[in-house]
Amino acid sequence: MSDEEKSEPEESDAVDESSEIDEIDEESDASEEFKNPLEADDGPALSERLGAIGVVDHWIYRVETVVVVTFLILMSILVFTDVVYQLSVTLSQYFDAGDSNGYSLSGVLAAFVGAMGWAASKKKDRPAGMRAGIALGWIAGSALFAYLLLVLESSTVYRLVLVAFAIPIALKFKELGESKRLGVFIVSAVIAFIVFGNLPTGFSWAQSYSLLMLLWVGFLGASMAARERRHLRVDLARKTLPPEKLPWFNTASYLAAAAFSAVVLYLSFEYIFGFQSSYIKPIWEVPSWMPAGMKDELINGYPLPEDASAFRRALQVFFAPSEPGEIPDWLKVLAIPVSFLLITLRFIGHAVVFARMGIAGESYSEVAGGH
Repeated sequence: MSDEEKSEPEESDAVDESSEIDEIDEESDASEEFKNPLEADDGPALSERLGAIGVVDHWIYRVETVVVVTFLILMSILVFTDVVYQLSVTLSQYFDAGDSNGYSLSGVLAAFVGAMGWAASKKKDRPAGMRAGIALGWIAGSALFAYLLLVLESSTVYRLVLVAFAIPIALKFKELGESKRLGVFIVSAVIAFIVFGNLPTGFSWAQSYSLLMLLWVGFLGASMAARERRHLRVDLARKTLPPEKLPWFNTASYLAAAAFSAVVLYLSFEYIFGFQSSYIKPIWEVPSWMPAGMKDELINGYPLPEDASAFRRALQVFFAPSEPGEIPDWLKVLAIPVSFLLITLRFIGHAVVFARMGIAGESYSEVAGGH
């Protein structure tokens, strides 16, 4: 066989490979052409298309992220510490009364903690003796933590738990190269450290505060999902319409969603600040920094006149008295109008972006997995 004949298969293979590369490039170009303009972790495309409004939305999203992460840290530590504190008090009462149930409960808890330590220390090259030592360390550490709960101030305990959890999590983020998430986590941890120094003493209030933060996390999470277009949607029409028609359909759908959100926003606002609101109460004490004229108006201006402005009603709600250590009633439901205000504005922003795409004659295709 001649050299020319031997080289023919190699040339055909090279042609096939080049054609495959061209096909891949065409597919990547097509995917870039129909890339979701709103699909990004930080929403840069949305910010660019909405100008200064998009920039403001970007920073609001950053604040929401810090608030949600901070609340998640606070909730986790409050609930965890409260559970361990209740168990510690129960054991202390058993031992003080000479009840044998204290030893039984201690054995069960030690076995549970030891099993968790044994499971957490599992590695291929780690000998069983070392794993047993780690499990015993978990048991000893848990016993020390239970003792500290009974002798230290609650704020000190919370801060110790925060540091113990935050250091390994921060190191893990650094190891993974997650610089943005590490930055958010550090800011949230610092805020949580400061907050723990200004909370009421004791642990009895932990559950009520955790429920309040859970409410805010849920509603702010919905607002963040609306910004990233990860909310629930009916995709049948979006997947059947041609790309050139989809911007107009998205415009209409987001305007409808914005209208519904606006109705909920109005109802929630009226529920808290309306004339018939139960959150508008008499005031007998106001902050010292408030002007004297406004002080007199708030203290002596109840019941409110029928023509009282929304701002006047809001002041009467915000400065309504509450018991020391208790969460103000209005703060428990304020998450609803705040989140729906952001959701409404973001839906309107999405509608504007898609309307501009439709006017400009741009095609659009939904990205799989971008919901």
